[in-house]
Amino acid sequence: MIVLYSTLGCHLCDEAIAIIHPLLKQDETCTVVDIAEEDALVESYGTRIPVVKHERSGGEIGWPFTADEFVVWLEQQHWIER
Repeated sequence: MIVLYSTLGCHLCDEAIAIIHPLLKQDETCTVVDIAEEDALVESYGTRIPVVKHERSGGEIGWPFTADEFVVWLEQQHWIER
């Protein structure tokens, strides 16, 4: 599972979602987590959002990233193959 750490009104997070969604497999989803709902998340991600985390590998990619960079990151997480 892919998690996008975000918060309400984050225009960069909207840009990240626009990159991520077209690249997901049909059976995969991207769960958006609002960091404002948990102090620990604010502490970890407050100055770095949007951040995408691959739950299985624990790998993260922070903004800014392009679609190509996101695909390379997914490959590194052993999530997709070219």
